[in-house]
Amino acid sequence: MAVTATPPRLRVLPDRELSAIMRRGLLLQAGWNFEGMQNLGFLYAIEPGLARIHHDPEERRRAMMRHLGFFNTQPYMAGFAVGACMALEEDAVRCQDSAAEAAASERVERVKRALGSALAALGDPFYWGTLRPATAAFTLLAWVVLWTLEVPAPFFWGTALGLVLYNVPALWARRRGPRLGYELGEGLPAALKRLRWQDKAKAVRAAGFAAALLLAAAALAVPPFGGAPGPWPTALLAGAFALRLRGVTSLRTYLAAALGLALASAVGL
Repeated sequence: MAVTATPPRLRVLPDRELSAIMRRGLLLQAGWNFEGMQNLGFLYAIEPGLARIHHDPEERRRAMMRHLGFFNTQPYMAGFAVGACMALEEDAVRCQDSAAEAAASERVERVKRALGSALAALGDPFYWGTLRPATAAFTLLAWVVLWTLEVPAPFFWGTALGLVLYNVPALWARRRGPRLGYELGEGLPAALKRLRWQDKAKAVRAAGFAAALLLAAAALAVPPFGGAPGPWPTALLAGAFALRLRGVTSLRTYLAAALGLALASAVGL
């Protein structure tokens, strides 16, 4: 009679615990310090999981002290590491002797440090280097389009659009991260690779560049510039390109262009 292997149990993070970790993760940077960087925020986020996993107060204390070690990553991506460390904490609890438990505890610390660096390498270029400037470009473009169409409160609606475009991916990572990390444990890096962050960053970068080009065209074609190129729009575009050539970040360049638009509106140019 053939024996069928039992598939491994899939870990499922309780919804209440997931919500608590997500809320606490919003304060990851609140306890930032030079010695441990985000260690206090990480401990605060993972504490609900430690309370469930470690029923013995002494074991829970040791686990909390373990997570006071150095940790630093992209803030939105920290939840992935929180979930993975919770899975490893469960493995450590199941160890039958002190030597195996000590080895499992050391593995928690190694994986935590490795994930911090890996998640920062994915999250920093995507959120800081790609999504943020692209969102700024779309926000400015929305301001100009809504203003031209004479939509009431164009700056309010344009800003609301920018907040949605930026925060939806950020909140997705904050909520999906703990659950995926907990389900996969040490298998998390392979799953992150399958999400193809670099390809998504390229797509967002291309969309942001297209929005910036449309914004430049709109600056020449819509009020307050009179619908035709002239000294003011030419100077605005030349200044924006000069800022980028001197190494000023895209976000600051977009903000400078927005300031130029606001001043033009104020003086009636």
